[in-house]
Amino acid sequence: MLKRRKWLFFGLLIGVLGLVIFVIWTSSYSHDVCTDNEVSIQVFFCPSENCFQLVSDLFSSSKEIRCAFYDLDEEIWEELSRVRGDNMAGVGIVMEDSNCIEHERIDCGYSYSQMHNKFCVFDEKVVLTGSLNPTKNGFFKNNNNILIINSSCVAKEYLSEYWELKEGIFGRGKKSRYNRLKIGDSELLEWYFCPEDDCGNRVLEILEMAEEEVCFSSFALTDNKIRDKISLLDEGGVKIYGTIENRNRNLFGSDYKLLSKDIDIRLDANKDSMHHKFFVIDNKTVITGSANPSESGYENNDENVLIIHNSEIAESYMRECIDVFSKGFS
Repeated sequence: MLKRRKWLFFGLLIGVLGLVIFVIWTSSYSHDVCTDNEVSIQVFFCPSENCFQLVSDLFSSSKEIRCAFYDLDEEIWEELSRVRGDNMAGVGIVMEDSNCIEHERIDCGYSYSQMHNKFCVFDEKVVLTGSLNPTKNGFFKNNNNILIINSSCVAKEYLSEYWELKEGIFGRGKKSRYNRLKIGDSELLEWYFCPEDDCGNRVLEILEMAEEEVCFSSFALTDNKIRDKISLLDEGGVKIYGTIENRNRNLFGSDYKLLSKDIDIRLDANKDSMHHKFFVIDNKTVITGSANPSESGYENNDENVLIIHNSEIAESYMRECIDVFSKGFS
């Protein structure tokens, strides 16, 4: 009897210790907000600004560079390699396999969907991301936006995503340990990696917050949930208008025709491509990143989505949105 009680005691003790360890472990990995007092975000719009020079300068001045690109021109890669000189040891690139460049510093694992990211991490403290593929068209012809985020907190999460992709983990992966950045008491930035971080639902939640106005510029728009949300906002009195890439108006699943019955949605006038993927909400919040508002973008592809809560940055995107919209046609 005493022996049974002893084993029961040890069993309970082990169970309690296990529970304590589990609570400590989960609490250390359950925080979704990180703080960083040294943060800056710069926004640039291509081709009106020299986006190639910005990227080239980062490649030439950084010791360690880790990138994930859907597409990359060989000529651009050669130029970026040239500015590095012999210092290529700290460079690592993961690419979509269908666009692969053969090089010892480039990995191209097979994904059943698409590795559609466009980001780099420089020296574990600077993130470059947005809609830009580093191609000649991407830099010099297409409408694109890029962000340069100086934050070790954000860089750490993007670097974790890079290593997942390098290991061949596509279309899945661990949820981000952190996906929100605060400065003091104010939330500045959110980031999500699709599909594991449920990007689509967070985009819908942010759109739901719109009270007065939403302007968008999007290469494609095929997500029916986004379409329905836009329609509901319009019915509720929110001013909705935007632009999609002209050649995607008849894309399979495109919501252009349905939306154009009720809202002012225009076709892009750039003879090359309007490659943006962003929304501006009430001139104070921006949704941007690599993902088009589509089911593939949010649920299948490897993508990243950024949500920025800053009126100054929102005003920059708003100017671009209105400029693209004003040049468009119905």
